Amino acid sequence: MFGGEGSSRGIASNAMPRTRRKSMKGRGILLVALLAASLVAPAAADSKGERIEALEKKVAELAQQLAELQKNTAPAAKKGERIAKLEQRVAQLERQMRARKPNGDPAREQAAGAEISAIRKLVEEGKVDQVPSRLEAFKKKYAGTRAARATAELAVIGKASPQVWDIDKWFQGENEVDFTSPGPTLLIFWEVWCPHCRREVPKVQRLWESLHPKGLQIVGLTKITKSSTEQKVADFIAQQKLTYPIAKEKGGLSRYFGVRGIPAAAIVKDGKVIWRGHPASLSDKFLESLL
Repeated sequence: MFGGEGSSRGIASNAMPRTRRKSMKGRGILLVALLAASLVAPAAADSKGERIEALEKKVAELAQQLAELQKNTAPAAKKGERIAKLEQRVAQLERQMRARKPNGDPAREQAAGAEISAIRKLVEEGKVDQVPSRLEAFKKKYAGTRAARATAELAVIGKASPQVWDIDKWFQGENEVDFTSPGPTLLIFWEVWCPHCRREVPKVQRLWESLHPKGLQIVGLTKITKSSTEQKVADFIAQQKLTYPIAKEKGGLSRYFGVRGIPAAAIVKDGKVIWRGHPASLSDKFLESLL
């Protein structure tokens, strides 16, 4: 009696796993087929537009994640690290997206480049109040052109100076900076791990020595990202014999000034942003004209 019942249970227990294994195997085959189809379909598609659209969607998703992350209450160190990684990924995807976009009409590209040059000239001439309207018109007329990449940094021209200067720590020069001053303040955004920054940042020392006595303020700003540490920054300052003010910021200033690549520079004067670009493009003549 007990032996027979035990045998029937043994048979049932052996049968169930086989049934489940067949079901799981069937599902596995289905999943593999679906995966193969998803991989083959993009490869078979000839439309660059579809690939670009996919990249644009991914950029938008990552940008949304970045915005949500900036709002949450995660510990500052982990939050900053995640933000830096997301910003880097967004920038990488945008580069891929631009690389895949087909070349546009050469005449339109040329006209767009000429218009951007004209807008930059307005900045150099101090006519910053005209920049926002010109940029808005440019975006409507030349969207998708290579020259349109410059609109991100030019879009901050004319913005009011930050109400809060989110400085986390000063490495040096805190007492030499007055962010409420109506005079020109040159901001240099950099990181110690960035080879281009290591080349450009020491050059700013010459500007400091020649133009600070005439009224130019200079502040170097780093977020201490990737392999950088406060000690590495301090060592670089000492090795390069930099004497102008340098501070660590929490990332809010980089976002405010539209910094997406480094090194980057911005100039604030009379309570608003009057210039934004690469530090290598700054000239002594232009800076002296601001004093």
